[in-house]
Amino acid sequence: GAGGGGSGGSGEEAPLIDPELLMEVMEAREAIEDAGGSEPELRRLAAENAEKEAECLAALGAALDGEGGTGDGGDLAAARRAAVKLTYLARIRTEIKDQL
Repeated sequence: GAGGGGSGGSGEEAPLIDPELLMEVMEAREAIEDAGGSEPELRRLAAENAEKEAECLAALGAALDGEGGTGDGGDLAAARRAAVKLTYLARIRTEIKDQL
């Protein structure tokens, strides 16, 4: 595997997780908690999350295809952001499923 890097350091890229995404994830987790195991509410949250996942996949595809991009085969920063967001959305989906 890859060698383990230390924490911190200079010349690192901006954090992958933008504050907006963190807020969204925290709000989703709160909504799951607030649902208190209510199946209709959890199903609504699951549908909302699935919609976000679909949007995210579309954004990831567009970023990788380089649509509206620089012609060099894609926007890696946008693709990375979409991939990170998808990871969080998948976790939320699992959390909802665990409650159902």
